[in-house]
Amino acid sequence: MRLAEPLSILNIVESNPSIDVIKKAYRKEQMKWHPDRQYKKDNLSLATQRSVKINAAFEVFEIGQ
Repeated sequence: MRLAEPLSILNIVESNPSIDVIKKAYRKEQMKWHPDRQYKKDNLSLATQRSVKINAAFEVFEIGQ
């Protein structure tokens, strides 16, 4: 995964963000897309897919620490 992909998945516009910015963006996106927070059942599969992508994007930065 290129660096631009995880940044865009986490909606980070900075080219070289700090770990605090990354963590904040991760939490924000997970709160938005977590499957348990989806009230409409038709969004559940989309939310599950999006949540997996968000976790994978965050792992890229955790491995790099």
